Amino acid sequence: MKKFNLCIVEDCESDAKKLIEAIKRYESLHKDYYYEIKTFTSAVNFLDKYTPCDVVFMDIEMPAMDGMNACKSLREKDKNVAIIFVTNMAQYAIDGYSVNAFDFVVKPFNYNSFSIRFDRLMDNLMSKKGKLMEIKVNNTTFNLELADIKYVDIYNYRLIYHTLDKDIEVTTKSLQEVEPYFIKNGFFKCSRSLIVNLRHVKEVEDLEITVGGDKLTLARRRKKEFMQALTEFYGNFDM
Repeated sequence: MKKFNLCIVEDCESDAKKLIEAIKRYESLHKDYYYEIKTFTSAVNFLDKYTPCDVVFMDIEMPAMDGMNACKSLREKDKNVAIIFVTNMAQYAIDGYSVNAFDFVVKPFNYNSFSIRFDRLMDNLMSKKGKLMEIKVNNTTFNLELADIKYVDIYNYRLIYHTLDKDIEVTTKSLQEVEPYFIKNGFFKCSRSLIVNLRHVKEVEDLEITVGGDKLTLARRRKKEFMQALTEFYGNFDM
């Protein structure tokens, strides 16, 4: 079963509820998928608390900050996330191209039209979510999505995979063994004991980088190469 993280930014409770019901109905008919859904009634609150996810359903007409401006700010934080606008007026959706929106849903919607769009979305997500890393710990096997791994480091001679929802300790592998696979898949070696997923880098201040919610240290000799790799990663990302 593949897990996807979804966010709904909608100030109308009934509209948010209908969207959740449609997603859950789709999930019940597609047993290979599992959706974790977070809801926000304010675009400002959503941006303040944002953590990387797979899909954002964004209402366009909201107080304080409208959905279009919110997504312009969102793109500065995350180039990868799929944006689907939810609106009462179809003409607004045209503006979505300015933030590379994946699609739009016009309210009110029925499940059939929603499922067609959601099928397209899942095809797109699956093409990007395909890369897995198999990790064995004792008698347990974890199949981790590379996109969900924030960083990998060494602590007390143990290799630790820090993911979006858990940390996994491994004693049978070294960082040198797994490094080549990570480097060719959007990761960067920041020091002898740390590899980070460039997708999750949120801030760089001198030799301190913020990955997810964690503050990590970048080796001084790696600073220039790191900034170049980060620039190339976002510049080459296929929207």
